[in-house]
Amino acid sequence: TDGEPWQPQFALLAPMWRAPGELLGVISVDLPRSGMTPDAEQRALLELFTSQAAAAIKRVHAFAVANDQAALYRAAFSASPAPTLVLDRELRIAEVNTAFLELADAIDGELDGKLLSEVIELDEFDRLPHVWLVCMQDETVIADECRLNHPRGHQWDRWAHVAVQRVDSVTADDRYICIVSDRTSDRAAMSEMRRLAEHDDLTGLNVRAVGLRELARHGAELAAGRGAVAALVYCDLDNFKPVNDTSGHVTGDQILAAVADRLRSAAGPGDVVCRWGGDEFGVVLARASVAEIVDLAQCLRRMGAQIEGIGTDELTITGVSALRPVDHRTVGQALLGLAPDLSPVERQRGTHRARQTRHVTRVRQSPGLGGDQIREPAAG
Repeated sequence: TDGEPWQPQFALLAPMWRAPGELLGVISVDLPRSGMTPDAEQRALLELFTSQAAAAIKRVHAFAVANDQAALYRAAFSASPAPTLVLDRELRIAEVNTAFLELADAIDGELDGKLLSEVIELDEFDRLPHVWLVCMQDETVIADECRLNHPRGHQWDRWAHVAVQRVDSVTADDRYICIVSDRTSDRAAMSEMRRLAEHDDLTGLNVRAVGLRELARHGAELAAGRGAVAALVYCDLDNFKPVNDTSGHVTGDQILAAVADRLRSAAGPGDVVCRWGGDEFGVVLARASVAEIVDLAQCLRRMGAQIEGIGTDELTITGVSALRPVDHRTVGQALLGLAPDLSPVERQRGTHRARQTRHVTRVRQSPGLGGDQIREPAAG
């Protein structure tokens, strides 16, 4: 009872609760200073003290758990095999893990405070802050393939895939987790696959599909009013089959490779030289005038005499087509006119006419193509 003298066998216990039904600890009062049992007001104060003590202990425990988790996450971040950056609101690098340092060939601390654009080449970088601030929590790919800059300006060829995720904070500015994947090997493999698909193994020239694609590009440029004349110079080796039959395919391959080398040397830096198929070749080009195209065709014919086993009567210019389409609707028709898909009889006739003279001299208007067809006249 209140005001009763305190006896040695008495005990005053004040429990501290972590949560309802979950005991955190007990405060025990053995001997009040007054020597009397506490009254109602003193017991209320003791109960308030225990609740505040329990809250303080819980906060200390939560802080310790948070520190442990932070240490665990930091260790996981540092040891993660995925190259990762932590960016602040200004898209400056706040933290970098070991995997990214290795990928970027950087040393610890070298990238701190740098803008992301200084490390990774991203298109339209000025728009990124707004995009990132409104993006969802889900991971967002911002660059499927972009160049990774060397931190010390060395020349290298390294490419990366970049994805980002925003991390909201109630105590500080939002941060961004930027995960980077090395795409250098994938890009090299794709480039090699593209090279193999677009180049002829024997001669190293572009394949026919590349030539047709280049013709389409020139057609679109001309339709848009850019450029002057686009052309296809088409040539083949006359009576080439007997070379394979009498001298063997090794000799034939050597002749084809030599012709390819001469075509490359005669063509300009922007021209596309193709092996059209078999012993047929094509040069897709753009020039300021038809006369320049005629000059190149004559040069190609003359260089045949410089190849061992090929005389000027054997390397022929089957057709030269120059195109000036007036709009994009003529491009498809123009390709049909430019690509010399001749039947054997037509090809034989065309080759025969080409052998009668060594000069491309006559220009004839070609109806429906919006351009000029350059053909060699028959002898006589």
